[in-house]
Amino acid sequence: MKNFTLLTILSLLSVITFGQEATFNWVQTELNPGHNLKTMSSKGNEAFIAGYGNSLFTTADNGENWKAVNIFKAEYSFPDFSIKGNTGYAVGSRVQLYDASHDVYTNGIILKTNDAGATWTNIDLNSLNNGGDASVNPTDTLCYGLDFLAVETVNDSVAYCALRWNEYTEAGKNDHVGIFKTADSAKSWINISGDLGSTYIKSIVYNDSEVFIGGNKYFMKTTPDSNELTDIFASLNGGGSEYIWDITLRGDSELYVTTSTKGVFYSTDGGETFNKFGTITSAWDTYRLNDSTVVVGGGSNKSYVTTDNGTTWNSLGISTSIWEIAGEVNDSLYLLAGATIYKIAVSDITSGNYSFNTQDVAYGNLNDAYIDGDKVFIVGNDLSFVTSTDGGQNWSDVTIPEIAPYTELMENIDFVASGWAGDTAYLSLNRVKFVDYSDKDDIYWSGGIIYSTDNWETYKTVDVAKVGKANETDPAMNPNHEKCNAVNPSYLIDLGNKTLLLWAGWFDYSTGAKVEHSMVFKTEDTGKNWTPFTEDLGSNYLQDIAIDGDLIYLGGKDLLLKSTNAGASFTNIYPNLDIDEDDDMFINSVWIGDEGEVFVTTSVDGVYKSVDGGDTFTQISDASGSTVFYKFDHNSYIFLGSTSGKSLFTNNDGETWQACHPGAAVFDINIYNEKLYAIARGSIYTVDLNDLELTTSSPLITNSNVIKLQYHTDHINVVSSNNYIESCYVYSMSGKLVNIVKPNSNICRLNNYDYKPGLYIISAEVEGQKYVDKVVFK
Repeated sequence: MKNFTLLTILSLLSVITFGQEATFNWVQTELNPGHNLKTMSSKGNEAFIAGYGNSLFTTADNGENWKAVNIFKAEYSFPDFSIKGNTGYAVGSRVQLYDASHDVYTNGIILKTNDAGATWTNIDLNSLNNGGDASVNPTDTLCYGLDFLAVETVNDSVAYCALRWNEYTEAGKNDHVGIFKTADSAKSWINISGDLGSTYIKSIVYNDSEVFIGGNKYFMKTTPDSNELTDIFASLNGGGSEYIWDITLRGDSELYVTTSTKGVFYSTDGGETFNKFGTITSAWDTYRLNDSTVVVGGGSNKSYVTTDNGTTWNSLGISTSIWEIAGEVNDSLYLLAGATIYKIAVSDITSGNYSFNTQDVAYGNLNDAYIDGDKVFIVGNDLSFVTSTDGGQNWSDVTIPEIAPYTELMENIDFVASGWAGDTAYLSLNRVKFVDYSDKDDIYWSGGIIYSTDNWETYKTVDVAKVGKANETDPAMNPNHEKCNAVNPSYLIDLGNKTLLLWAGWFDYSTGAKVEHSMVFKTEDTGKNWTPFTEDLGSNYLQDIAIDGDLIYLGGKDLLLKSTNAGASFTNIYPNLDIDEDDDMFINSVWIGDEGEVFVTTSVDGVYKSVDGGDTFTQISDASGSTVFYKFDHNSYIFLGSTSGKSLFTNNDGETWQACHPGAAVFDINIYNEKLYAIARGSIYTVDLNDLELTTSSPLITNSNVIKLQYHTDHINVVSSNNYIESCYVYSMSGKLVNIVKPNSNICRLNNYDYKPGLYIISAEVEGQKYVDKVVFK
């Protein structure tokens, strides 16, 4: 009787158009030519599309405009730079892209100028290859994450830099640090320190005769004519735990050593002996303003000045951390805090009038400055590199050249699976080749999982290194075991309520030979802990997971598993699909319909349909294989693939088929803003749903003055303009009553997560009358 009632309602809506020809006037929008776009997800007005080559595009206006998003931006932080005459260098820190076992980094950068900062060029990191193993040579095959810490220019030919890097090992990684010197204008560099392990170097300075190098429990000196380092750490006489944060030189013999752990030490004999400013306990930088005045920058409310050579100290009253005291510009002292310059007249600071003006000039924390008359350069975090030629009145960004190592890595970023749960969007990306060997197995970066709550303006990562930790010692269940490599989190589905399912594949070398494993893992705390959800699937790559309540299908290479108890156990029904098991098929997608109905899209034999939950299957067309499938209603569905023979549409439950290929290989399909989206190589193709002549495609007869539909990010509101809605009935397109909601309000909320994606009919009862409309749950 319920089905009859719905059909009666439908008959009042429009003339049903069973069997009519659809019109496929595909509209192409080119997004990233030459790169496969692979996945699309949508929520309300927002959507995103992602794929190979770091391809990520977002829209917030129902697809009217698409914006390219470089989510893995090379936002290098510049910790240090140095200019002497026309020659100078700026060094950039490495950037972590995502969390994994061996966190994935871009290398840092080193820039050089030959014209006093007017233009900059990128120095080839291969110039750091001075032979030797990975402990002293950062360009060794197994090294990664080159991270520049400090730099100092001596003259046109000679410069120094401090560099740390990681060495890939089976068990994890080794940390290395080295001091490098060039004597031929950065054509080549030599390691003059050997391996310093994890020692952190913060400062390198030159005073026209000697070079001083400082860091965590590290203080050395050398000369430009020598490659030998002399240890002078003990001369501080501070107890042995000093972390040198900055070294400041004044003249030939005056030396200030600022530490984050023991305050400020000073020497008047070129570093032979040191005294200490007794009041200061920790600081970031020191600057001598005149023979009696010294300024110390420190943490919040810990920046001070003395006008009597350290006998008494006064707080500058600055509530933020001062990381660098840049120097004097036009009779003002510049102090750097966050992205802001704090300016104070020299006369005010010496007279005790601590009144500062501020100026925001950059995007991230400011780290270092160079001042030459009215010319000022300042560098900092998040690509902050600015210059002024008028004494700080006006500032402009310094143009940073394209960085080849970064662009090469980005070309291999391959987003493969996406999802959207509430306001959180997820993306997973395939593993990336790290070392390409010709005579043995290659080494890979692990793939990654990232998520965003602001449509990819920013992102965070789910740490792939935690996958498998529940079985830490078993390489067949832990992809991050020390004998395993190439974790590939290629399929991800968000079930809401902090629950994710993840399929990952990996290589296991624990027996000597390479063995492939793969498994579905489950987390119920958004990635903090993972447990196995299936047994080891071996090399049978997973392509799709379909879920309807406790019913689950897993499809992949030679693989079709079914569970009726929410994954507690699985049955392999692949033989029911490929009876002779002779086709070696990839199952590309699985779609659960109504009452035992399931559609399976294969790579070589087209699309199969079962009406008994997968006990038996029937091929529903003559197509030779396809990629993606979408069912609009009980009568109309489509599958799309690489060619016209693998892309067909039916409006009469498979009695006849219509060609519908958009003209390019399709990797994903989506319904968004009343359009069908086909995601293809370099482009998206759209067609209006109204052109498909679906059962419900004709305009429905509704009283817009009585009920209206309001689409939100995770739900749909059915709103009555005047009176309470007594009941709201939700029907599938096959006539099945799916849900009844009794809101006793003029607003009936229908949550997206309560329904499978697709078209539905809602019937809202208001004062005894039923008003009907179609809705699309996503």
